[in-house]
Amino acid sequence: MAKRRSKRGQHKILNIILITLVLVLCIWGVNVGLTMEKEKRQKEAEAINTIDEEAKKESEPIEEEQKKEEEKEKGEVVEEKEPEYPQVEGIRNILLIGTDARTLDEKSRSDSIMILSVDSVHKKLKLTSIMRDSYVDIPEHGEQKINHAFFYGGPELLMKTVENNFKIDIDHYAIINFFGFKDLVDSLGGIDVEVKENEISPINDVIYGTIKQMPEFKKDFKLLEQPGMQHLNGLQALAYSRVRHVGNGDIDRSKRQREVISIVIGRLKDTPVIKYPMVITKFLPYMKTDMNAGDIASYAYTVYKIGNFNPEQIQIPTAELSVGKTINKKKGWVWLMDKEQNSKILQDFIYEDKEYDKNEIDKKSFEKVIQAYIAKEAETARKE
Repeated sequence: MAKRRSKRGQHKILNIILITLVLVLCIWGVNVGLTMEKEKRQKEAEAINTIDEEAKKESEPIEEEQKKEEEKEKGEVVEEKEPEYPQVEGIRNILLIGTDARTLDEKSRSDSIMILSVDSVHKKLKLTSIMRDSYVDIPEHGEQKINHAFFYGGPELLMKTVENNFKIDIDHYAIINFFGFKDLVDSLGGIDVEVKENEISPINDVIYGTIKQMPEFKKDFKLLEQPGMQHLNGLQALAYSRVRHVGNGDIDRSKRQREVISIVIGRLKDTPVIKYPMVITKFLPYMKTDMNAGDIASYAYTVYKIGNFNPEQIQIPTAELSVGKTINKKKGWVWLMDKEQNSKILQDFIYEDKEYDKNEIDKKSFEKVIQAYIAKEAETARKE
C-alpha cells in the first residue's frame, strides 16, 4: 500500500510541475507577444514620423517659393540667395560646331568650327576659329578638308581630328544649326553689331538665299538698309555670320562668327546666377551637346566667376602660316598649312596664355612644308 501511495504521489508532483511549466511558458509567450506588438507599434510610429519629416522637408522649398510669390504680390522685398555651382578647374576646351543642316541629327558638313576655351588658370576666355577648308589628316579617311570629318563621323570624329592634328584636348562639343542659331539670337532679343558699307549688299543676298532655302524664315524677312551699328534679328545675324563674298573672304567670315559668339557670351554678365537653370532650359533645345544641364551651369558659373566676358581670339591656321590652293579637282580649294608651327601657336595661346606674334614664325620652314604638299599632290595626280 505504501508503494502504491508513493507512486501516486510522484505522479501528482510531476503533474504539478508540468502544469507549472505550461503556465510559465504561456505567461512568457504572452509577454513576448506583447513586447513584439509594442515594438511593432513603435516602429510603425517611427516610420510615420520619418515620412512626415521627409514630406515636410520636400514641401519646405515649395512653401518657401509660395511664400516668396505671396511676398512679391504684396510688394515686399524678397532676398534670394545666389546659388553656387561647381566651378570648372584648369583649362577646358569646348568644340563649337555650326552646321547648315535642317535638323541637329542630319548628316552634314560643319559650316563653322570654333574652340571656346574656359581658362580658370589665367582667368580668361579664349575663342579660336579653325578654318573649315583647313587641309588636315582625318583618322581613317586621309588628308581632306577638316569640315568633312563631321560628315564622316559626327562630332566625335571631328573632335578626334582636331586633337590629333593640333595636339590639344577637346573636352566637350556643342552643335547648333541654322534654326537653332536664328532662334537663339531671337530669344536674346537680337544683337547689336557694326555693319560696314560693303557688307550690306552681300548680307542681303544671303538673307534672300536663306529664305529660298528655308521658306519658314520668311516671317522674319527684313533687309539691311544702311551701314553703322545695327540691331539684327535672328535671320539677319545668321546672314551676317554666313556671308563670304566680301572683304577677305573666309578670314573675315570667321571674324564675324567670333564676334557674334562673343556677344552671346557677353549676355551672360547680365543674367543673374539664380536664373541660370531657366536660361539653360531655354537654350538646350537649340543645340546638341555631350554636356548635361549641370555641366553647362558649371561652365556658365565659372565664366561668371572669371568675370571676363570678352574672349581673346585667334584664327588657325594663321594667315602667315597658310596658303589657299586648289591641289586637285577632287579635293578642290583648301588651306595648306604648316601644322607644326600652327599647333605650337594654338597650344601656347590656349595653355600658356601667350599671344601670337607673327615675327616669331619660321618662314623657311613654312615654305618647305608647302612645297612638300604641292610635290606630294603632283605625284599623286601623276599616278592617277
